[in-house]
Amino acid sequence: MRRWTRARWECRCGLCGAGIRPGDVFLELRVQNVKAIVRRCAECEGPAPPDLPFEIERQEPVRLDMTRLGFLPLESLREREPGEEG
Repeated sequence: MRRWTRARWECRCGLCGAGIRPGDVFLELRVQNVKAIVRRCAECEGPAPPDLPFEIERQEPVRLDMTRLGFLPLESLREREPGEEG
């Protein structure tokens, strides 16, 4: 899959090694069934399409209360006596 996008963090071009700063345009290459992403800077791949949005949309992370969901029981945080179970 080939997709033009803007960098969210600093990275490097996989062809020439040039630095890609946050907000710079680059081509993202993903190979199907492979987790690796190859990045190509605009100098290596040519100009980006003109309809590319200027800013990257950022979403607020979802914050879960782990004690309410049962993943982090509060009683497990206290120190137990030797030989005490549960």
